[in-house]
Amino acid sequence: MERKHFDVRESLMKVCHNDHSKWVGVAPSVFWADHVTIRRSTRYSPFFMAHGIEAVLPFDIVEATYILPPLDIPASTENLIAHCAQQLLKQPEDLGDMADRVLKARKLSATQFVSHFASTIVNYDLPVGSLVLV
Repeated sequence: MERKHFDVRESLMKVCHNDHSKWVGVAPSVFWADHVTIRRSTRYSPFFMAHGIEAVLPFDIVEATYILPPLDIPASTENLIAHCAQQLLKQPEDLGDMADRVLKARKLSATQFVSHFASTIVNYDLPVGSLVLV
């Protein structure tokens, strides 16, 4: 079977930030991402076509969705593969950025909650040990 490897090569360079010396370290993630990416022509991933089931990705899906900013839709194949490969690599700086974004989102959510329910939130300032019926 012939297949052009332009998308894989471009994805490797995007994940490596065009540093050719780093491609060996990211290649397994790029190839994994390529094999689980659904193809437009078949509407199935190569993994599904070979095994009959979708692959279980080796990361926590909740964590992985916060690692990178949202992908522009529609995305080219090489951008989609590079995006998924970066999630699979879980670089420390990506995890730090993710933690910062989650903290910012939590603070924003708390601020919105307080502003929305400001009229019903009451601080009774009860002393420790008080019996409270809820």
